[in-house]
Amino acid sequence: MVLLVLGLLIASGILNPWMSQQEDDRMVNMWEHQREGLGLILGSLWIWFSRKLIIVKT
Repeated sequence: MVLLVLGLLIASGILNPWMSQQEDDRMVNMWEHQREGLGLILGSLWIWFSRKLIIVKT
């Protein structure tokens, strides 16, 4: 659940002001962090669904 909330905050761009500054242009508009946030969301959903499937299966 914590990963889901953190991922949503990163993906929505709410945490952009607190992200570290980059000296180069590799992460323009913090898209890299937002992709990582989406990865956290998908990962936490995957863990949640797998736990639900294991509980239903047993």
